[in-house]
Amino acid sequence: MSDQVAKDLKKMFANKPVLYWIVIGKTDFLFKQNEGYRKYLDKMQYPYKYRETEGGHIWKNWRIYLTEFAQMIFK
Repeated sequence: MSDQVAKDLKKMFANKPVLYWIVIGKTDFLFKQNEGYRKYLDKMQYPYKYRETEGGHIWKNWRIYLTEFAQMIFK
């Protein structure tokens, strides 16, 4: 992770976001990078919600994710 990304995350989490949500399919091409990213968030004790689904980076998953996300932000 670059120093700039780490700096930006520190600034963002200092503002205490209401929701930081990460979702990914188990066969997504970004799955491995996502694991490393979450390890960093855990190490820094940054709060987030995480959901893992079957499949990859496909519209079927995105439709589910967007529906779930909309419900979270419009509570």
